[in-house]
Amino acid sequence: MRYQVKFQRDGKTFFGIARTYSLDKQVIAAKANGETIVEDAVLPVAYRVKDADLTDVETVFGTYDLMTGDLTGGDEYAQHVDAERKKAVVACEAVTEGVGVGSSFRIGVADGYAHYVVTKVNKKTCKVEWRGFCMDRWTDHHFGWGGTFPLASVARYVESERATKKLFSKKKASAT
Repeated sequence: MRYQVKFQRDGKTFFGIARTYSLDKQVIAAKANGETIVEDAVLPVAYRVKDADLTDVETVFGTYDLMTGDLTGGDEYAQHVDAERKKAVVACEAVTEGVGVGSSFRIGVADGYAHYVVTKVNKKTCKVEWRGFCMDRWTDHHFGWGGTFPLASVARYVESERATKKLFSKKKASAT
């Protein structure tokens, strides 16, 4: 059964998870056309891809540093997700105060996290999108796959994430 896959489109390589829910009407319709629905590895989007255009990515587990979240080793799917996560960290660190485009936060879910990035900010609201930075692809019960939320609500999560990173960076620095 397919799981982690990759495919080419417009000269770019996309990574994702093959959707295989046997009772899902979209999956059944795609399968009847020789296609698979592929959920993007990082973004909250899905693609219909011809089965012949898909390549399975063999799962090779890497090692995660729990303090930094960095990945050592792993398969090309995991390396792609980690590279996208690192880009998001850089964008988030560029926003030093308040909530701005690129601000990010995570919410503990089960044995991992649901990750979110702010993609648009208005006076009273902001748009938040889910990101697949956790291998289990968790979503939060409130933010789900993302949407538009009150700016003040999102600010609490962003500031909490910022404070947690600051606290742990101080602990890490004092431990060395």
